[in-house]
Amino acid sequence: MMKAMVIRAFGEKLEMMTVSDPAPGNGEIVLAVKACGVCRTDLKVWHGQLPRVKKHGVPLIPGHEIVGVVESMGPDVTGWKIGERAVVYFYIGCGQCPACRVGRSALCHQLRNQIGVTCDGGYAEKVRVPAANLVRIADHVSDAEASIIPDAIGTSHHVVVDRAQVRPGERVLVTGAGGVGLHIIQLVHLSGAYTVAADIDETRLAMAEEYGADEVHRISGLESLPESLRVDKVIEASGALRDASCFTRVLSPGGRLVVVGYTIGEQIAIGSLAIISAEIEIFGVRAANPANVVAAVQLVEQGKIRPVVDKVFPLSEANTVLEKLTAGQLRARAVLIP
Repeated sequence: MMKAMVIRAFGEKLEMMTVSDPAPGNGEIVLAVKACGVCRTDLKVWHGQLPRVKKHGVPLIPGHEIVGVVESMGPDVTGWKIGERAVVYFYIGCGQCPACRVGRSALCHQLRNQIGVTCDGGYAEKVRVPAANLVRIADHVSDAEASIIPDAIGTSHHVVVDRAQVRPGERVLVTGAGGVGLHIIQLVHLSGAYTVAADIDETRLAMAEEYGADEVHRISGLESLPESLRVDKVIEASGALRDASCFTRVLSPGGRLVVVGYTIGEQIAIGSLAIISAEIEIFGVRAANPANVVAAVQLVEQGKIRPVVDKVFPLSEANTVLEKLTAGQLRARAVLIP
């Protein structure tokens, strides 16, 4: 038996429960969870706002940013040993659809599961995952830092490298210097671009400078970006975008807007003339793909990207963490330790 924080009713406090240990099936591994990051997606899972989580229903153990050590293995698992440490890629694709065949598992046409959303996740002492979703992580990376790599850094890598396609010498604006934004800023800087950060919070802007921003702007909202600002690309990570005109006026002709932050139920207004006349490109981002997680692990191991963890909490304080995240009291990722 194991301890887990369980959603028993959407929007209600999670309950610490004693539940059965997961058993590995064919091609699966059970990890002893060492740490689990807390993402804003967890808030949407907690409140039952995502269609997939609504369909799955409760009870559910949330948490998709996981690092752990191999405790047991099912049939047909090769290449892993008991005690090895790994992070977890959180989309379980079919492996056969057009998206999966080109490595875009997050867009799988026949998604089998999404860890912490449609199957139990890492707010627990143990978790069952496909062996194919594991990526080894070097011992010198702490458990707290390792846990946030798959999403906070892996998704940021997808944003900067695959979708924004940031190039040396470009001017890139990142709005929202939070759990994802601070890693986007690091990756933009690493790509050789001039990095501009904007946020409503002075502390986050100071962190943005620490992690590579060349220029920062404190704003009261996205509509208050400086009139004189001009950039080649914008990466929106705040989730506060409601009217794209705030970006079309700062983007150079032929510029690109990449949107990774979102709020359930909100619409984005887009002025068609501004988009068409300047040939502005707009890209969405769902989540990391497997190759992004592998690349993110390597960058962290090499010391080129630093995982930004605000605070570490015991698993039993998951409700406190979710409440702090809701209230905007966390400057970066929080991590739960079983």
